[in-house]
Amino acid sequence: MKNTNKVSKMPVFGLAVIAAVALTLALTACDILNNSDDDDGDGDGKTFTSLQAYREWYEKQPDNTPDTPYRVTLNFKETNFSFSGGNFNLTHSSNSKKYIFLDVSGSPFTKISSGNTGDFEDCKNLVGIIIPNTVTSIGDETGLGHGAFQGCANLTSVTLPTNAAFTSINQNTFSGCAKLTGITIPNSVTRIGGWAFNGCTSLTSVTIPNSVNSIEQSAFRDCAGLTSVTIPNGITDIGPSAFRNCAGLTGITIPNSVTTIGAFAFNGCTGLTSVIIPSSVTSIKAGAFGSTSLTSVTFEGTISSSDFQHQNVDSNSESFPGDLRNKYLDEEDGGKGTYTRESGGNTWTKQP
Repeated sequence: MKNTNKVSKMPVFGLAVIAAVALTLALTACDILNNSDDDDGDGDGKTFTSLQAYREWYEKQPDNTPDTPYRVTLNFKETNFSFSGGNFNLTHSSNSKKYIFLDVSGSPFTKISSGNTGDFEDCKNLVGIIIPNTVTSIGDETGLGHGAFQGCANLTSVTLPTNAAFTSINQNTFSGCAKLTGITIPNSVTRIGGWAFNGCTSLTSVTIPNSVNSIEQSAFRDCAGLTSVTIPNGITDIGPSAFRNCAGLTGITIPNSVTTIGAFAFNGCTGLTSVIIPSSVTSIKAGAFGSTSLTSVTFEGTISSSDFQHQNVDSNSESFPGDLRNKYLDEEDGGKGTYTRESGGNTWTKQP
């Protein structure tokens, strides 16, 4: 009698073939969904592995706003082209209203350069960028070129590389980035170049790591929204106009490592009401604290008249408002101590 309960079985080889085909189809579908080389959709949130695919996608997209940017990831394996706004269809001459946030962290670029024009200079379409950790240089270290991201009017977010070779935020790098609200400066950085954050009016606070030993001319000038800044104990010179016109700055701690406060360094910081000058400071240049609202100044050390500079041009050029310099340099009653004045007054009095 035949066994009616016997179930016919497919050969194992046949099952293996079906499984392999299914796996191939699944991987292909996944690749289509995640790699915009083959994506006919809007591409927002997708990953691009070729520059051409990204550029073709970008051209097809409708206009958006800086508050709703396209967010894309660029994982390029070949980097035989420059890391620049032009290559990403973002240029200072573009009239496009397509705003974008770029995550380029997976691409092995090593440099973002600048010259007569910075690589992303005046790219108003760039809202945010994550820079690869492989990048060791941004901009021109000679100080002769334009800033790499200078004038990116809608740039709100930047993630800098954290590798040990990235040591300098060069001149004008983020100058005029008026919507940049915050930035983390890596511990590898030793130098903040001239005008690096000049005119970043939305920047509210900044922590400068202990690795930094140089804050150069006008580095944070005209950052009107800056309310707090931490200067590391390792800085020796605060550059000329470094924090000039930071009207929102209400307090500043000058570390004991500082020896020179540059000309106009805190000039126009109208929110400052008090400051302590540590004993390490031996030179205060002209206009350093001119046009401030200081009502209390403490000197912990001795500064000679030749190193306590001033210019008899106008009150803006005085190292401090009113007659504070003269009172401090008075051989009988001046020197170390705390000096105060009435708000807006010109006469300072040394406290007992």
